[in-house]
Amino acid sequence: MAVAVLLFIALFVMQGCEGRSPELRSEEVVGVWKGSGGGRIEFRADGTFDMSGIPRSAVEPAFATLPPGKGSLSGKGKWYMEGQRDPGSGVALSISKGGSFTDDTGAAVLRAARNGDEPEVYFEGDPDTDRGYRVRREVSDRRGPERKQ
Repeated sequence: MAVAVLLFIALFVMQGCEGRSPELRSEEVVGVWKGSGGGRIEFRADGTFDMSGIPRSAVEPAFATLPPGKGSLSGKGKWYMEGQRDPGSGVALSISKGGSFTDDTGAAVLRAARNGDEPEVYFEGDPDTDRGYRVRREVSDRRGPERKQ
């Protein structure tokens, strides 16, 4: 009986961890990230970012307010760890007017798919579908505070 109870507890704990995203530190976020089809995001240590070539069709559900149009998205703004926690499971984007965006209402969240040496994040979209458009930090681009120049 005790073995059955322990097995049940172990399965319960494993199920609880199954849906959690890996955690990223802000140092891991800083750098250039690229996705398929030419998408690119550069996260700077000062909390700003630039993005270009992000396929609109791949990220539509991820944005709170998506500007009209076709093709890919470009823009800039501020980034921060979701919930202001560091480490966090998401990177929040607050997009400024400019590029594809006609006002300051653009917002999106990137969720961590993988952390560590080869971090990967994806644009959070429809929870009923697979994870959205993914970008990976360039391995050669380690601009975090641990790197001396």
